[in-house]
Amino acid sequence: MVYYPQVFFGVGSQVIYFDSHPEEQEGLLYSIYSHFKTALHGAWTGDVEKPLLPGSLRLVYFTTDNEKGFRDYELHQYARVRADWETLRTIPEVRRCYVTGFSGQNPYVWSASGSKIWTEQEKIVQSELRKQARRAKARAETPGETHVQEKSVLEHIDEAIQGIEAEEREALNAFAKDKGEEAV
Repeated sequence: MVYYPQVFFGVGSQVIYFDSHPEEQEGLLYSIYSHFKTALHGAWTGDVEKPLLPGSLRLVYFTTDNEKGFRDYELHQYARVRADWETLRTIPEVRRCYVTGFSGQNPYVWSASGSKIWTEQEKIVQSELRKQARRAKARAETPGETHVQEKSVLEHIDEAIQGIEAEEREALNAFAKDKGEEAV
């Protein structure tokens, strides 16, 4: 069985996270018509809209002249996307703006404790990176001691393995005596 990462196949469908004018969202019939019209426009002019890729967010805006613009962000820039969306809402020339992404990659999900899940994960990653940096710094300051510690750990491992082998050999000899066969 071939394993495909969830980044490409478990992303869900495209959804809108924030919308400055949610009443302007398309209904089912108009959505079908709009999709068909966009496909015909792309076929006729060759001007095809860039698809939204998994692992990214898109900030889409419409001006008062019905010009459409968008900007793509990577998923880890979700705070910046929210700040840019708030900024676009205050500009008078922008009629509507919204943030869209995939439902399976929603960075704005809240945990049961009331905090953002992605913020918690980022804190965990940052603390692990700090721990690794401290350990690397400690190893760099005392290279001789680290080598001695590694050597003593290896010696203890060899002793443990030899002890386990001796116990197994004794158990096999006892089993062989019970069966009446020659000892190992």
